[in-house]
Amino acid sequence: AAQGFLAWTPELVLVCFRGTESTADWLSNLNVTTRTIRGIGPVHAGFLGQFQALQPEMERLLGARPELPLLITGHSLGGAIAVVAAATWASRRAIQGLYTYGQPAVGQGKAAASIGSALSGRYHRLVNHNDIVPRVPPGFQHAGHLLRFDGQGRVTEQETTPRPAPAGARGSAFEATTAVDDTMLSAEDFETLQQQLRATTAPPGARGQERMLGLISDHMLPDYLGKIRQQLG
Repeated sequence: AAQGFLAWTPELVLVCFRGTESTADWLSNLNVTTRTIRGIGPVHAGFLGQFQALQPEMERLLGARPELPLLITGHSLGGAIAVVAAATWASRRAIQGLYTYGQPAVGQGKAAASIGSALSGRYHRLVNHNDIVPRVPPGFQHAGHLLRFDGQGRVTEQETTPRPAPAGARGSAFEATTAVDDTMLSAEDFETLQQQLRATTAPPGARGQERMLGLISDHMLPDYLGKIRQQLG
């Protein structure tokens, strides 16, 4: 189950989301079911459900600081939940920023464009080199300001602007304009990845995890932190 953490200063409230402890477990069982958020559009049902499980308690705590803007963040599955949270709260609270790390795509169809519009200039999505998690699930699209680390830790930036897909394109009615290496996996490639993850899932610290980590290269949070620290000098 997802977890949330709140902290505040006199200037802002930090809202952080954490996903499950095993990336292989949730990724190998991830489906493409959607549910619609009113005013936004269809989003991944699992990500929405994880947020809604935390939403009542988080909003109770946020009610103690209604005047403060929110800084929302999360890694991996937690990053996807952070996007749903920011999109849900954007019409009710001031969102100072949304920062995600290795986040899977959340929206489908018009939802990606709606999220990008609602969080314009404040949504920053960090991707580490060949991290495959941002390329799933198939049929979903990203939004926001993409910051990508290459293998040496250098950063390139690009805006992700959802737009209608070309005539005759398969899948969703929208596509996202991003770097070539940020294209979403096909349904067939995603199914193959899930089968490989199921075959290599192991308890934390087990030797089998080494093979699993190879399948989700560059996704681990310490890798992101290392690249960020490199940029900070």
